[in-house]
Amino acid sequence: WGVSYFQQIHGLTKAEASFATTLIFVFFGLSTPIMGYINDHLKHRSMLLTICAFAMIILYMLLFSLKLSVSSIYLIATMLGLFSSYQVAVVSNACQLSSSHLVALTTAMVNMLMMIFGSLFHASIGSIINEFFEPELVGGQFIYSAQAYHSAFSVIIIGLAIGVVASLIVRREIRFIPQK
Repeated sequence: WGVSYFQQIHGLTKAEASFATTLIFVFFGLSTPIMGYINDHLKHRSMLLTICAFAMIILYMLLFSLKLSVSSIYLIATMLGLFSSYQVAVVSNACQLSSSHLVALTTAMVNMLMMIFGSLFHASIGSIINEFFEPELVGGQFIYSAQAYHSAFSVIIIGLAIGVVASLIVRREIRFIPQK
């Protein structure tokens, strides 16, 4: 959905749109070790999750509400990748809460849950676009309106907002416990 969104809504070429979505994945990968390091050295680990989710809400809202230059879109895509790497902190924090003999199971379960929610987001986006909006066929390609994309992508913002609220409600702070 990212490439077609950037092409149709922001007027990027296919190469520019592909590069923007690639930036998200590249910077996600590059920043995961950094996010892990930051998470291990924070006194209040849930704060990192809250900050990342809140930052991503702002970035998505900027992306959805402003007409942006290509360089601004690249910057936002880079930042989305950086902040998306909070997932490393989720796994680390869950492992800190589990008994040492359950760390492998905890890691597997948290990873499974993240993958399930990721697939649910993709399925929801596709369902919203296909069920509620009629595409226009232009040059053999389906073109959706900005409203269609923004309505479908609002699933991401809603999910992030739920995460922010949940992290503010849950007051159990995870402290760094050095491994022996």
